[in-house]
Amino acid sequence: MKTTTSLTLSKDKETKITPSHQPSDKNEDRIISLVNSCIPAKQDTSDSQSLFSSNLDQLRDTLITITERKLGETLLHGRDGHGATSSNRDTVDRFQHTLMETIGHRVPSKSNDINELNKMFADLKQSLIDTLVQQQPLLLQELIKQTVEDAIKGQQSSSISLQSKMSDSSISRRTITLATVREVKIMADSQKTRIDAAFRQQRDAVVANKSFRDTVRQWSTVTSMDDLISNIKKHGSNDLEYAWLLFCWIGQNIKYALHCNINAAETVFRTRQGVCRGFASLYHECCTLLGIQCFEISGFSKNNFVRSFEELKHSPHAWNSIVLDKHTYLVDPTWGAGGRDNETILEDFYFLTSPEEFIYSHFCTGTQLLNPEITINEFLSLPVMKSNYYQFGLNLLSPKQGFNEIKDNLFKISVRTPKHIELSASLKIGNEQYPRNLHTLCQRDENNSDIYNCFIAPPVDGLYDIDIYAKTHQETSYQGVINMRLRVSNIMNSLTFPITYLTFSEHNCILIEPLQRLIYKNEEILIHMIIPHANVIRIDNNDHQMVPDKDEYKNGILKKKIFVQGDVKICGRWDANADTISIICTFHMA
Repeated sequence: MKTTTSLTLSKDKETKITPSHQPSDKNEDRIISLVNSCIPAKQDTSDSQSLFSSNLDQLRDTLITITERKLGETLLHGRDGHGATSSNRDTVDRFQHTLMETIGHRVPSKSNDINELNKMFADLKQSLIDTLVQQQPLLLQELIKQTVEDAIKGQQSSSISLQSKMSDSSISRRTITLATVREVKIMADSQKTRIDAAFRQQRDAVVANKSFRDTVRQWSTVTSMDDLISNIKKHGSNDLEYAWLLFCWIGQNIKYALHCNINAAETVFRTRQGVCRGFASLYHECCTLLGIQCFEISGFSKNNFVRSFEELKHSPHAWNSIVLDKHTYLVDPTWGAGGRDNETILEDFYFLTSPEEFIYSHFCTGTQLLNPEITINEFLSLPVMKSNYYQFGLNLLSPKQGFNEIKDNLFKISVRTPKHIELSASLKIGNEQYPRNLHTLCQRDENNSDIYNCFIAPPVDGLYDIDIYAKTHQETSYQGVINMRLRVSNIMNSLTFPITYLTFSEHNCILIEPLQRLIYKNEEILIHMIIPHANVIRIDNNDHQMVPDKDEYKNGILKKKIFVQGDVKICGRWDANADTISIICTFHMA
């Protein structure tokens, strides 16, 4: 069995590369040959950049093809999780070792540059290995591309020492990049509508009246619109109650059916189904019979972030406005009946919705009830706010825009959040969702407990969808509340977050530093966390266990410097009678 591969770097120099636990094969020889041919020779500096640019695409494509095939074969062999991870790590090590050795002999460098370069890309390597285990081919391709490009570009930059780059990158890991685009002004037109507290209380009291809903459930068998109107007038005492009882009946009895193409109010009532135009038509007709002034509105809606009007044109929508006591209000009976998500639940949020909230998902001209009205481009720039966002009492502080662009490796979303609400986040490109515990970290702000910060660590360049979710302490599942997009370009030194456990969120812990999961042997790091009300704190540094003294952990704040000897685990115990101690979070030594 062949255990070494001979790589000819120039006419008078040869280097041997010893693969880790794996025999060489034709695929590895092809990688070596291709890398060797694509990297400009040291002496030919005048043509280096042009040769690098012209051959890089071929280099990337071949590396992607070969690596995917080799790793695919590994994953299909049915190894257990540990074996697959070990094999994937070996393959990545061979890939990077070949790349580093070849670049090191073909591009001007200092004697210790190769070791520093390998260290600089440790985060990328670990992300690549994590991706192989998750079997996410899209992320795999992007990480291989980035590894190749960054390795070559980094080694070609001779004007800045790699040690300086390492120092700069450690700072950039913690850089928080916030959007700097202009905030869209959104303000209700007080001359046309009311959103004051007195009116909202009046509206909320009608919606919360359980007897109204119970009464409406008894009308499911009404056979004519005249009978429905008669029942509404019998049980309601004013136009506000009439409008709500009608909204409630439609929400409980009319189902959204995409195939329907007849939007006449009478047909929708009789068949008990329709699309948005049919819902709006039925609500309009019944309001007219009730003596309430009502209009049908045509426009567009968005459930998720859309970047262009061309995308938005695929989501036409219809809803209503009604006039109560000379003020105009917005009503969406389709989404009120669960038509937004094709569910059969009554969404009372879309009854007399504040125009300042309605505009995040509905666009039209002329009946926004805003002063000034916003433009289509301003609408497209807004994040998507789901109805749960308002029902949970959230307030997005930054960024205000739904589309943001960064070049750094860390992005922060801040949301004012009630004490009993918890947030989480997800990150994806297309249908590829990245592991939440590696690429998102949601926690209370260290200085203001009313604010939740959701940190996002994108692994590679690309256009990402970010979703924020919320739940109460008592609930077991999260509900979507915010959707936005993030474009990342020219990212360097991507990171992943430390692994946090259920104990972290249960006890409202906050990680201040370090935010990156990977740490290095003999590196001095400061563990800075807020861990409220623990009676025991322990730090496991490889096999060494240490307990902070009273100055290192006091008033719920942990601040302790350590020299890394292995994986570092932060542990805590809150019950003085418990026999065990729980892991709060883990940092991995690269």
